[in-house]
Amino acid sequence: IGALLASFVYVPVSWFDQGFAPLGTLGVCTALGVALGFYLLLEATKAVFRAYFLLELIEKAALAKLASEGRLRAFCSRREAFSKWPERQPILFGESYGDDRGSVHSGYNSFSGLK
Repeated sequence: IGALLASFVYVPVSWFDQGFAPLGTLGVCTALGVALGFYLLLEATKAVFRAYFLLELIEKAALAKLASEGRLRAFCSRREAFSKWPERQPILFGESYGDDRGSVHSGYNSFSGLK
């Protein structure tokens, strides 16, 4: 089967005409549109997942900080950890408790050294 499929591509038309016509304008636009659609969908999916994993990483970093300080028991859940230490929960969507921890660029939400 591989040889048959390769013959469609590599056998010159002057040797054996397989009856394929060249693409017209509509065919070229359709082929490029399908490729562009898949590319845009892939990039949009990547952007959504990057944002999701960034939020997960921020929350995990806050949990790791609490665990490294010895404030959590072993195998503590996120819900349990942040119910014990609600002021240490990262503010991921711009809400604020009234101090600098609500800023995405400061406090526990920053990657440049979690305070």
